[in-house]
Amino acid sequence: TAGPTFTMLKLKGWPNAVRPLSLHRDSGSRDPLYTRSHFLLVCTSEALLFARLSLSLSLSLSLSLCTSEALFVCASLSLSLSGHQRLFCLRLSLSLSLSLSHTHTHTHTHTHTHSKNPNFLCKKGNAVSDDPGITVFRVSSPKEMACSPVEESKRYIARTQKTNQLKTFLALAIWLCVIHLVIFLLILMVFVLPFRWSLTLGAVLVTLMVIPLFEKSALAEFVSRFVCKHGPGHFPVTVVIDDKDALDPNQAYVFAVEPHAVIPLGVVGLCENTGLLPLKKLKGFASSAVFYTPILRHVWTWLGLAPAKRKLVVDSLKQGYSCVLIPGGVSEMLYMEPDREVVYLKKRFGFIRIAIEMGAPLVPTFIFGHTHIYKWWKPKGMLYNEMSRVLKFAPLLFWGMYGTPIPFPRPLYVAIGKPIELKKNPQPTQEEILEVQALFLSALQDLYDRHKADAGYKDTPLYVY
Repeated sequence: TAGPTFTMLKLKGWPNAVRPLSLHRDSGSRDPLYTRSHFLLVCTSEALLFARLSLSLSLSLSLSLCTSEALFVCASLSLSLSGHQRLFCLRLSLSLSLSLSHTHTHTHTHTHTHSKNPNFLCKKGNAVSDDPGITVFRVSSPKEMACSPVEESKRYIARTQKTNQLKTFLALAIWLCVIHLVIFLLILMVFVLPFRWSLTLGAVLVTLMVIPLFEKSALAEFVSRFVCKHGPGHFPVTVVIDDKDALDPNQAYVFAVEPHAVIPLGVVGLCENTGLLPLKKLKGFASSAVFYTPILRHVWTWLGLAPAKRKLVVDSLKQGYSCVLIPGGVSEMLYMEPDREVVYLKKRFGFIRIAIEMGAPLVPTFIFGHTHIYKWWKPKGMLYNEMSRVLKFAPLLFWGMYGTPIPFPRPLYVAIGKPIELKKNPQPTQEEILEVQALFLSALQDLYDRHKADAGYKDTPLYVY
């Protein structure tokens, strides 16, 4: 019978990656692209293609890291290319990744001077990471910190260094540009593309929302290490620990990080693969909306993030993981202003309750610079506030360098205070929770006041809602 014929492509080493690459009309047949049955067949084949590609990539343990990088780029492009273009893309990506693998990074091991304070002298100290993109320092009695209540010998600083610029750009693109990519694809699907292509794109996005995350795959490990190694150097990120000896590597902590800002990128300084903290088991938590977003759910899961749900946090603490939480959340974004620091904590009790129930020390953490890595515009009014709470994120317009999703290279200063020791109580009373909240707010304010001058925010006030 008359009908479409298929040109098949079988990639070497990928026996299951077979798909129809083109449809040809036989003489005398109707145009199959405009018939419902053939159109649904095309949609199904596109969805199966991406699922097979994802499975093949995640299971390709025998490939080198540079090849995994090339395959990641190739897979992201392959949906819109023809057969010969796919082969060309694969070869080009392999060549590019092999050439990048020979580019070496350099690290500075000499004495540094703080960019905001010329008297802030640091000496190289004991490293907590073997990563060449990270330099670790110990403060050598600066006069500016004479009022600090902790001993200077216990203060600890770790700072990321810039690496290869191309790799930094690729890391930021993988880490952050996915958000704008998904928005762009949704706009195309709704307003631009013909119905048949909109349905195809929709099928692909839905597939990306449900396929497994492959957290333990070689690709996941590579993406995590690549982003954590090259991304933070863009700012750079400086982590300052008031008392390093107070952090026990065998203890699980609850890091309460403020502020949230547009995207809390400074949390990368607390990621396990960044290596800036003397703790090996760390897990970050983000809004549940992130894990319903195609592509983004994979990338951020590979970076060590999980949905901010009570059960997941409790289970992680039981397994010995220190949990990185941002209690201000979406509501904090509704209050943020460019000329002041804002935290929304007076009505936040969940993170305190979990810390008391598990007996996990509560660590106040403040990230200076969060509110300046992006510019933004957000609507005002009760309707917008209620919609943000329902959606679990605040819809706003934000942009970075040259109007792109790449953030401005503003230094991020992560100040980590002394842990607040808590007595374990499986059923804490409201009075106990309020008492711990008062201790935490006082410790956070003290942490902010002691570090704001060194971070370059001496005249910026902190507002607590």
